[in-house]
Amino acid sequence: PAVNEVLTKLHLPVPAICLPWFLCLFIGHLPLECTIRLLDWFFFEGRTVLFKVALAIFQIKSKILQHCEESHEVIECLRDLSDFDTQELLRIASTQFQFLNHDFIEEHSNNCMVAVMRRKKEERESFARKQREVASRFDLVAEQSEGVRLKVTISTTTAASSTEHSQATGSGAPSESA
Repeated sequence: PAVNEVLTKLHLPVPAICLPWFLCLFIGHLPLECTIRLLDWFFFEGRTVLFKVALAIFQIKSKILQHCEESHEVIECLRDLSDFDTQELLRIASTQFQFLNHDFIEEHSNNCMVAVMRRKKEERESFARKQREVASRFDLVAEQSEGVRLKVTISTTTAASSTEHSQATGSGAPSESA
């Protein structure tokens, strides 16, 4: 809880910190002996091992992390994992986080996935609402001197909009230079 409080205060999401560890199965982050034993355990038990080891790292580094005032300090603290005692890390991971099993990870992964999907849907709806607001502001109708009504819209390409404008005003195609 104390580490989570620090990470939250510094706006550092745990997944952003753990992602590099998980993507390479801690290879290159932990001492070689520890990595080999971790891989052996990972191939036997599966992905729950990654979560157990990550939590053990946070626990071992918790005293240092609690004194971090800046986000870069946390990142530096968690980047240097070369001094870990293999026995201690694996003991903490296997005993203090034994409640983490496949079903627990699945349940929480699904809950997180639902929350992420809900947040993405809300973001899409908010973006669509803002697009409609902007479009309604720029959906102007202007009358030209000949009495022809011209609808001005936002175009994604300036060339297309200048060609459309030229054709609408009767000024012909834009001039080309040699």
